[in-house]
Amino acid sequence: MAGPEMADKKGGIFTGDVTMALSSLLALALAAAAPADGTEGCFDVSEPDNSLSFTGKLVDRVFPGPPNYRSVARGDKPERTLILEMSASICITDGGQMADPKRKFDTIHLYAPNDLAPILAAAKGRVVTVTGSGFPEHTGHHHAPLVLEVKEITVVAEEAQIAG
Repeated sequence: MAGPEMADKKGGIFTGDVTMALSSLLALALAAAAPADGTEGCFDVSEPDNSLSFTGKLVDRVFPGPPNYRSVARGDKPERTLILEMSASICITDGGQMADPKRKFDTIHLYAPNDLAPILAAAKGRVVTVTGSGFPEHTGHHHAPLVLEVKEITVVAEEAQIAG
């Protein structure tokens, strides 16, 4: 025989070469199943209709806007933005277009259609779950790595906020 022998539970004999070959095939299969581009565990925003849900504290922040996007104190227009602050960091992927799946972040820029905007604004300061579709930031008006159009919002129970 070509290599060391091993007995299986049924009394059969496997050579070390066969066992090594099977182990190599298993390792190759597992490697092929994992994303090669480092996107494992990232939220996919490559399709505009992908539904994403996140939970966190909804806060209202002011960011510097035009003309320089650097400082409201130095004359840039203030841009009020609803931000979801999450307790854990996430990453996004979009098939290599704009998102960097290696970038971890814990804030999401939220916006809502006119019918949901007052509900979203009323939930400021509370822990909420938002569901919607998102895309990677790509202009100076986007104030987090993920911009999410909110299609549904749920305020997390007050008891959970106190205990959390």
